[in-house]
Order: sequence, then C-alpha cells, then structure tokens
Amino acid sequence: MRASAIDGGMFNLMVGFGETYLPAFVLAMGLGEISAGMVVSIPLLVGATLQLISPWAVGRLGSYRTWVTLCAATQGLAFLPLAGMAWSGAATAWDSWQLFAAYAAASLYWGAGLAAGPAWNSWMETVIPLRVRSSFFAWRSRLGQAGLLVGFVGGGLLLDQARSRGAVLPMFAGIFLVAALCRLVSARYLSRHSGRPMHSESRVDVPFVEFVRRLWATGGERFLLM
Repeated sequence: MRASAIDGGMFNLMVGFGETYLPAFVLAMGLGEISAGMVVSIPLLVGATLQLISPWAVGRLGSYRTWVTLCAATQGLAFLPLAGMAWSGAATAWDSWQLFAAYAAASLYWGAGLAAGPAWNSWMETVIPLRVRSSFFAWRSRLGQAGLLVGFVGGGLLLDQARSRGAVLPMFAGIFLVAALCRLVSARYLSRHSGRPMHSESRVDVPFVEFVRRLWATGGERFLLM
C-alpha cells in the first residue's frame, strides 16, 4: 500500500509537469495553434486504439504487474524525445517532421497510459484488501491531487522564470525530464507491488456480438448515449 501511494503521487507529478504542458510546448516550438490543439486530440485517439492490445498482452505475459510496469516505464520514456526536441530549439524547415515526432511521442504516451488502466484496476482488486479499499483510495486520491497541483504550479513557475531569461525551450526540456523521472520512479514502485500469477482458466473471452447483447439487455446503451 505504501508503494501504491508513492506510485500515485509520482504519477500525478508527471501529469502536472509533463502532460499538462504538451500544448504549450507545441506553441513554444512555433508549430502553430491548430497543432497545439491536435497534439492532444489526435494522440488521444491513437492511444485509445492502442489500448485494445491490453487484454491480449496481459494474457500473453500472464501478469498484471509486468504489463502495468512495462506500460508505466514506456509512458515515462515517451517524454525523452520531447525533451530532445525542446533542447534542439524552435521549429525550422523540418517543422513537419518535428510535428510528426511530437504526435508520435504523445501517442506513445497516451497509448501506454490507457493500456495500463484496465489492467491496473483489475490488479488492485487483488492487492488492496476490501475492508480498507475505499478509505485507502480516497487518501491516495488526495495525495495524487496534491502531486498534480505541485507539478502544475511548479512547471508554470519554472517556465515563467525561463521566459524572462529567454530560455523557455530549454526549460521545457527540463520539466519533461522531470516528468519522465517521476513516471520511472512510479514504475519502480509498481514493480514492488505484490502480484499473483494469472491462470488461463480465469480469463473469459466474450465475442463482440455477445458483448452488445449483454450491453443492451442491462440498459448499458442508454448510459453510453447519455
């Protein structure tokens, strides 16, 4: 539980320092306002598609812990090319390639993060005892929100100081490296969680048609439409 709390705090620090400032980074690179908006929407769509491999990957690895830790480390490493772009300076004649690299890194970030989510939820049911689960995750959520606030405010203050010195892009490189480090620390503590081996007989594959039938039978379609 202590490892889970540290993981949550470091994850939210990563979000505050890194994910929050992706659109601002694209603007600082001189890639345009439309690109700044699309660096969130397009990679998020790609990431949502990539997460579909999660059930297959967990089944192949036979471990929630291995898959979630791998996804967390990948998510942290996705900041490294962004930090390299920031350190190299503003967009040049190769701006289309830089924009593609930004989209690719952001897609990898979102894909790894979204792919870890369902497996992490299932995993935590076997890690955190039921009798303390609600109170623990309420406390963990407060800790995470504090980390998010520290990352968001800290990143903004650092960028503001860098702007007065004309060093915004190098500072972006710095905060992206901090974000990467935070997520890698998070991955380290995820690897320290306990985990039970998965058994193939516990996995049930539901065909798409059967899934739709069950969704309709329980009124789930109305919930999705709302």
